[in-house]
Amino acid sequence: MYNEKLTRENALLLFRCYDIIVDGSDNFSTRYLTNDAAVLAKKPLVYGAIFKFEGQVSVFNYQNSATYRCLYPSLPKPEDAPNCSQIGVLGILPRIIGSLQANETIKIICGIGTVLTNKLLIYNALTMHQIVLNFEKDFRNNVLVIEQDYDFFCGVAIKKEVSMNIRNIT
Repeated sequence: MYNEKLTRENALLLFRCYDIIVDGSDNFSTRYLTNDAAVLAKKPLVYGAIFKFEGQVSVFNYQNSATYRCLYPSLPKPEDAPNCSQIGVLGILPRIIGSLQANETIKIICGIGTVLTNKLLIYNALTMHQIVLNFEKDFRNNVLVIEQDYDFFCGVAIKKEVSMNIRNIT
């Protein structure tokens, strides 16, 4: 366990210690940073997100599958993405989505079942419906900017002088 914030300075170093990255972050800057670092470290990323009564689960960068940037190449406008403290979240939803993420992680470790690669599971806790959407790897969105200021990129912080180091994924 680490008592420090995941940053562009420490992400690659931390991710090297693990075989699978599981992301339950609650903001876009951390999600993009986690994706980019997982791709650069060549680690699968088990993604989970929640919003009000709905949750999402997917597995990115597993066996050359699509990444978070393939599914979400551009950021939502800040007014279209209020945070959980502004809108609330059904209390049980994080546990449900976390359990689904754990299941995907176990499938990867054991090499069993069908992993949610190039698929997005959307679960609605109010209706108990779930759907699985298919998406493809988008090679146009394979540029990662690990040294960028993710908070600024995601509209969280005021612009600072940023040196950017762009790396292409092949």
